[in-house]
Amino acid sequence: MSFVAVALKHADLRPEVNPLAGTVRHDERGPGLSRADAAALEWALRLGEAWGLPVTAITAGPPEAAGVLRYAAAFGVG
Repeated sequence: MSFVAVALKHADLRPEVNPLAGTVRHDERGPGLSRADAAALEWALRLGEAWGLPVTAITAGPPEAAGVLRYAAAFGVG
């Protein structure tokens, strides 16, 4: 069975960096797809459509990383 696979990364799109302490604070509302990952998803969808193959998205990370898979699923990715 053939398919197109796309690897998506769970990324904090708006981290807050304290320049004095050098610490990074992550906001739960900030994670999502970077522009590069969104472009990879778009190209995978284009290839899947052109070749007549299903597209599968994969990711790794904490439980919150499932959000990028839900985002991809909204576009019909399995």
